[in-house]
Amino acid sequence: MTEFGAFLKEEAFWTCLREWWEGLAQNRGPRAELRRARTPFDVLTSKAFQRNLVPRLQGKNISLTGAEQERLALPVGVLAHVRQLEAKRFMPVMLADMQKANSDVTDRRVKRLLAVTDRDELFTALIRLVRFMDNTAHLRNLVESGFWWTDATRKNWALNYYLNPEQR
Repeated sequence: MTEFGAFLKEEAFWTCLREWWEGLAQNRGPRAELRRARTPFDVLTSKAFQRNLVPRLQGKNISLTGAEQERLALPVGVLAHVRQLEAKRFMPVMLADMQKANSDVTDRRVKRLLAVTDRDELFTALIRLVRFMDNTAHLRNLVESGFWWTDATRKNWALNYYLNPEQR
């Protein structure tokens, strides 16, 4: 039996996911369906997820358990709101860089996000965060964070957000 979430360590998964995301720009129906989703369960049960992304992953020999699909649905739904991918900076670092312009708003936003433990609330919070960041996100950071979202993930986000730029 494979380790839960092991597919996140496979480069084939990231290549496939990026290609799928890029395809959303040309195929606006699935993107619209995902953007209308209000919960990760809505994403999980969508055609865009079950008949588009999951078979594409299976075609690359990446099989997901039901629990892995359920966890992956959250970041995939948020990813449908992303228009541009950031290549270098993780999302909390991007927020820290934005902080200079409006520190009070950004600090409150980050603190609220770090307090979230419910996955439905996290889904909404991450969508708002992506919109706040001009529909930009770091693919791997968004997907891994949304998939796991544990105390360790929240701690990592806090450290990346609050550390001084020269300490990053």
